Amino acid sequence: MLSVNNEHVRVWDVETLLAEGNPNLERPGSDNIARVNQLAVMAGEEPQLYVGGFDEVAALDPVTGAIRWRRTFSSSRQTTVALAASNRHGVVAASGSTLHLLDPLTGVLTRSIDTGLNEIIQLRLSELKGRPVVVLNAEERHAWATWVWDLDKGREIGTDHTFGHKFGLSHGQEDKPLYGLAVLRRGEQIRFAFASKYSMVMVANFPDAVEDVLHRPFLEWHFSEQAGQYVRALPVGKCDDRTLLVAGTDHGAIIVWDFDSGICEGCRLNAHIGSTDHVCFGMIAGDSVLIAGGTDAMVSLWTPSLEPLSQIEIGERITSLAWMPPDGLAVGGMSGVLVLRFQ
Repeated sequence: MLSVNNEHVRVWDVETLLAEGNPNLERPGSDNIARVNQLAVMAGEEPQLYVGGFDEVAALDPVTGAIRWRRTFSSSRQTTVALAASNRHGVVAASGSTLHLLDPLTGVLTRSIDTGLNEIIQLRLSELKGRPVVVLNAEERHAWATWVWDLDKGREIGTDHTFGHKFGLSHGQEDKPLYGLAVLRRGEQIRFAFASKYSMVMVANFPDAVEDVLHRPFLEWHFSEQAGQYVRALPVGKCDDRTLLVAGTDHGAIIVWDFDSGICEGCRLNAHIGSTDHVCFGMIAGDSVLIAGGTDAMVSLWTPSLEPLSQIEIGERITSLAWMPPDGLAVGGMSGVLVLRFQ
């Protein structure tokens, strides 16, 4: 069977399929999230799982899959909801240009903030000087950039007059969507990375910006065009005593950097057939692992040095991944959420 976009070929043994029979697959009904666009996990003794779909966000029981609460946002057009959650600051969802602050237990809307931007597609929760902030990728007037917003004050946080208050490319490169966003709090500042096309990621500190040779408030870390043009996934996490930044590309590659030094720790070409759309950090049997998924319907597990561990076939395109401590992985797809447990 050749996929419609010519990205991969699958082969099945017909006799084996017939012997297995025709399983009665449950299709998503009106009470389910038909397509999962983003997942967020609130860690704890009982991890909480949150799902972003089109114009809605829901809290799921990670054991039974039952919907605990559901919140729908009205919009003039179908909008993908960006999502983030933390134990200290609850759940933040973005629909179109609006940030919605939700009670994590009930889904009650506690506040809405209209950013004035055209569309927010990625956001991460963090903290500056004890105040909750979100770092977000958004489009404004056909230009994409990364912004920092104070959730208590309901407004963006500027840097200085030299840099303005956003981080983005220019000279014709600003019209490409910023799919990648990673954020890490470091004392009184945050360090973050963002990425779109052009085989590179941009790394910045906030509010103490680091200038590059062109006097821009970020550094550029480049990788080979053979690995891809677009960065589709960009998580950051701890592995042993190191902090790693990982990129998944539209050519199926996975690239790892030391987030402090910028040294490229490894690159695995063709880790996935098609695009590596999602990557997250996990812990299995006490060992740190990287978990990736993409258009080939495979979940792949890797060591931090990108040695392959195993693959799990999900059966449909993977639209989101989220690790649920201590041993769970939530996999979002076109027909709902699958939870895997690693013993």
